[in-house]
Amino acid sequence: MILISAYTKTIMIAMMTLTDTLIDTDTALEEFCQHLATVEWMSVDTEFLRTNTFYPKLCLIQIATADKIACIDAITLTDLQPLFEALNTDQPKIFHSATQDLEIFYYLAKFIPQPLFDTQILANIAGLGQQISYANLSQQLLGITLDKSQTRTNWEKRPLSSAQHHYACNDVRYLYPLYKKLAAQIYTPEQRQQQTDTHTKLCNPKQYQVIPELAWKRIRAIHKLPNSQKMLAKSLAKWREQEAQHKNRPRRWILSDKALLSLATLENTEMSSLVNSGTISQN
Repeated sequence: MILISAYTKTIMIAMMTLTDTLIDTDTALEEFCQHLATVEWMSVDTEFLRTNTFYPKLCLIQIATADKIACIDAITLTDLQPLFEALNTDQPKIFHSATQDLEIFYYLAKFIPQPLFDTQILANIAGLGQQISYANLSQQLLGITLDKSQTRTNWEKRPLSSAQHHYACNDVRYLYPLYKKLAAQIYTPEQRQQQTDTHTKLCNPKQYQVIPELAWKRIRAIHKLPNSQKMLAKSLAKWREQEAQHKNRPRRWILSDKALLSLATLENTEMSSLVNSGTISQN
């Protein structure tokens, strides 16, 4: 049996009855941003593509408040700056598994929407396990079964289908009720300190800065190489990162980890021939 407080149940029922709005004009976005300036909290999610690019391509931003749920069409709209400004405020923002969402905001607008609360982090602190999905959390805590039919849909395609629109809006519809229920389960000093520490780390802009000199840290097997090969592997990782950024292509399209590690084991003469041929930069 799922126990839900009267207050959380009231919020949940209210969120279930809100209609979904698609925002795809500057005027509608301006009106919605004016609404955001008046709210006490907002729930946020994004839909994006990253199949053939280095940087994520933002397709939708979904935002729920106590009064409205909106899908903001980031493909159709040409200026999202008013929305970024509306999100860069003191109202709490509720996310689920926020890392990739925050990466997008930092990449596009160089800010992290905060204060924020990540329901996946809160669920872990409350003892519900690491990396629990939004759908599973909604089922466990609220008794709500979410439609998963659009999980792998093409969010770049326009116009959005009604199924896509409804699915996207549901991704933020129940975040606030989940947050309220989880917050009530986090009450010990140790839990609250863990909440503070994990969210502080999550909101650190350094997490979202792409620094080519540190790209080697993504390749775990580098640590197993001898020092001479390790230095070469680090240089290759830096070169790959720079190429991927410049061409906006996935790292693996430039050079796979396996190929990178193999190159790092080549003799100096073999590497020199690759550099001289222009296949690999010296920088």
